[in-house]
Amino acid sequence: MKSPAPARFVSRFGLGARPGDATAIAADPLGWTLAQLTGEPDDRRAFEGRPASDKLLADVFLFQRELLKARRDKADDEKEIAAKVMERKDFRNIYLADVEARLTQAVMTETPVHERLVRFWSNHFTVSAEKLVVLTVAGAFEREAIRPRLNGHFRDMLQASTAHPAMILYLDNDRSAGPNSKVGQRRDLGLNENLAREILELQTLGVNGGYTQADVTAFARILTGWTVSRPIIGGTGRFTYVDRMHEPGDHAVLGKTYRGKGDAQTRAVLADLAVHPATARFIAFKLARHFIADTPPEDAVTALARTFMETDGHLPSVHKRLFELAAPLLDETRKIRPPEDYVVATLRALKIDPADKTRKIFAVLRDMGQRPMVPPGPDGWPDTAGEWLSGQSLMTRIDWASALAERVVRVDSRALAGFLWGEALSESTRTSIARAESAHQALSLLLAAPEMIYA
Repeated sequence: MKSPAPARFVSRFGLGARPGDATAIAADPLGWTLAQLTGEPDDRRAFEGRPASDKLLADVFLFQRELLKARRDKADDEKEIAAKVMERKDFRNIYLADVEARLTQAVMTETPVHERLVRFWSNHFTVSAEKLVVLTVAGAFEREAIRPRLNGHFRDMLQASTAHPAMILYLDNDRSAGPNSKVGQRRDLGLNENLAREILELQTLGVNGGYTQADVTAFARILTGWTVSRPIIGGTGRFTYVDRMHEPGDHAVLGKTYRGKGDAQTRAVLADLAVHPATARFIAFKLARHFIADTPPEDAVTALARTFMETDGHLPSVHKRLFELAAPLLDETRKIRPPEDYVVATLRALKIDPADKTRKIFAVLRDMGQRPMVPPGPDGWPDTAGEWLSGQSLMTRIDWASALAERVVRVDSRALAGFLWGEALSESTRTSIARAESAHQALSLLLAAPEMIYA
């Protein structure tokens, strides 16, 4: 079997080729891929100075308190209320700064495979900036819960994401109290099953993983007490366990009884879920669907799940096996790039630094249907062509490619296409670029070519 072209590795496993990448890794493209699975990633200057989630949340909580007080005490003072509302713009600016940092890291990184994996796992453990209280910490969630644990075990990332304030606030676990807890008996605060359900359905076992509604309810009871400390009661905006909110007693999940206090109970359930065979299968399928094909080969999913179980969910080992399985299939499969991946690949191809261009790029992504860090639901962004391959979506990409081509000067598109894709460049794309009537048209055709739309 002929080895896949090096450019296919850069496109499928990374974030899109830059000029010369295909040539640089030609001697050992799989080795280039696997080398990024251990150790530290490249320069992270894009994230320097970004504030921690606890500081951000403390500011948000205080703002919410002041806004509520203004509405209660001075309901007729519209100017004061309007001034408080305007402060939300500062929160939006924090969010946009995180979008810029994340985008800059993706475009400028020398370790794009590592960055691609960060994005996969951030989408798996989804939070959404659509919710005001999560707006300022969606970027911090990725920096604090996902990035530091890419070289560890799945259980570590699961524990960290579940305990992160962004996840707790996004799925309302801060509002969940056991019916028989001290808080539950004194306040109008009941059991909320959101976090328990999404962990079972979307993050570990999968919708067909064998759990029941009774398991969801029991797990939700176990999760009570996992909340976020608020500065209005002397807190810090960090994760905390509050025993007064926890449903007392023993609880059974998936046929196993978990005894003791709530904090230990929750961590024990998460530890068991992290190495459950259904979790291994679910994670293997999602990885294979993302990196191999919308309908991945059954033998690849089975092999990947086996590696997950044999290594206790060691992520670098699972990723290594994934790329070894995926590499021989690169020429047989295609994956459409979601809008954000397409924009990143385009900026990498043209070597455009996105710094200070965030608002324009944000508008483009919004028009393409993918606002950064605002997925449509707890299941994250879709990962199949059927969700992105509409006529309107493609026209939006083509229109942006044409508009961008007008602003880029002195580009030899025929040479650039060769530098980007090498032998992976199709004859039809090569011919269409060569026959273009102008430099603008040639670059527009390059940016809208199947090699750019698909990975």
